[in-house]
Amino acid sequence: MVVNIDARVHGSPQSGFEAVEVFSPAGTYEATLITPTINSEALFTAWNPSTGTNGWRTLWGGYAPTDSNPALTGGGECCGETPQEAFDQTTSKTSRFVVSQGELVQFGVPDEILSDNGGGVSLLLTEVVDLCGGTDSDGDGTGDWCDGCVNDPNKIDPGTCSCGVPETDSDGDGTPDCTDTCSNDPNKIAPGICGCGVADTDSDGDGTPNCQDVCLADPNKIAAGVCDCGIADTDSDGDGTANCNDLCPSDAGKTAPGVCGCGTPDTDGDGDGVANCVDNCPAVANADQRDTDGDGLGDACDIVAPVCATNVGAQVTVTRGGFRRNPATGRYAQQVTLRNIGSSSIAGPVSLVLDGLSVNVTLFNKSGNTACAAPVSPYINVNVGTDNVLNAGESAVVVLEFANPSNQGITYSTRVLAGSNGR
Repeated sequence: MVVNIDARVHGSPQSGFEAVEVFSPAGTYEATLITPTINSEALFTAWNPSTGTNGWRTLWGGYAPTDSNPALTGGGECCGETPQEAFDQTTSKTSRFVVSQGELVQFGVPDEILSDNGGGVSLLLTEVVDLCGGTDSDGDGTGDWCDGCVNDPNKIDPGTCSCGVPETDSDGDGTPDCTDTCSNDPNKIAPGICGCGVADTDSDGDGTPNCQDVCLADPNKIAAGVCDCGIADTDSDGDGTANCNDLCPSDAGKTAPGVCGCGTPDTDGDGDGVANCVDNCPAVANADQRDTDGDGLGDACDIVAPVCATNVGAQVTVTRGGFRRNPATGRYAQQVTLRNIGSSSIAGPVSLVLDGLSVNVTLFNKSGNTACAAPVSPYINVNVGTDNVLNAGESAVVVLEFANPSNQGITYSTRVLAGSNGR
């Protein structure tokens, strides 16, 4: 039916309103504005007189619903700050209300609205038999009154993704693609650290997922380092070489035993290419390490007792002549004869040694002083012939010349040395 409201209608429940009462049996009804020229503040209300003032229902208008004035279904109440804005922004000019039992319903409009619209407005009141019937904007078979997505033919409820976005769950993980950043990974809805398709598993529990952990089974390392996974890069001696590569982990001076072993430096003090720890003469260069006498001390450092000439005094007799003074030189001369009384030849050179020569007396024509065969005494070499051999039974004569400034007595004892060794 059409309900006309104009200034000639009375019975308004409040001043400033004009209203008309309509008896409606129980059911659901739509009230549609059919006055095309309304363009100002509009407040249409439906009221059941039996419920008192709390029975008012706002059909359209800019007044926010309250407990005593709730909005009817259908979007009559909108979001404007003024009634005009509310009316202008209302998407549907149809409101739906329910009558629980047969009752009178009053439809009212403010007087000023009537005057602004030629003195009257009209509503089309229609009972709704099919609650979800009527207009179906998106053609999905569900009327707009029951369709939460009136412009989305694939949805009647916004769901998780809202109207216009399908609730597709590509990976079947229970989270629709619209909120699933990993729409093709059923185990993840966000990339996490490792990205979609790769689990953020942390096998060794070290806080770094496997995708970034080279040592998946080593909770102490995430990279192989120097010693590889499972082996700590410890450097016990602080020499910059990890123990796994350091054959002397407790010796900061070495990473390998070398010649001398860990703990002992391979120092070569004499620079002969042989480390001190194995050098038989570490203070004197001797690359050949020669050790003639096998005593462990290299020849270069081995003080070997010199081999002296042989004392053949037991095989030779020494016969001394008298002293004669030479007035021209003031020196004294003495002839001495050496005779080989042995059975074997004596190889030269043969030297006569004067031990214990008187103090202040010197052997003027000496050949030298003994240095090898003690004691230190002057000696003179004896000419034993061209063959340099004093044969058995053979004698040799030598003249001694003494300087004796005090003209004292001259005394001495003799030794006879033979051979080429030192005197």
